[in-house]
Amino acid sequence: MAKCPKCGEEILFLTEVETKETTATYYGSNDYDVTGAQIVSEVWSCPECGETLFTSEEEANKFFEEENNTRKEVNNDGLG
Repeated sequence: MAKCPKCGEEILFLTEVETKETTATYYGSNDYDVTGAQIVSEVWSCPECGETLFTSEEEANKFFEEENNTRKEVNNDGLG
């Protein structure tokens, strides 16, 4: 299981927060026509301590891949 590098807790997942910028046309009376949405930023955080751990999906995936590889190495050595 992966461990948070900030708090040391074992974690099964990360929390992703996306900030989006939306373009819309407003016609009044709560009538909107959304014409576009773009992700401005993304962060992946520890679900236990809430600290931001990664700012790209690639980094988040690498975190879990490295943990899975470490677990496989331990299991292959007969220690896990």
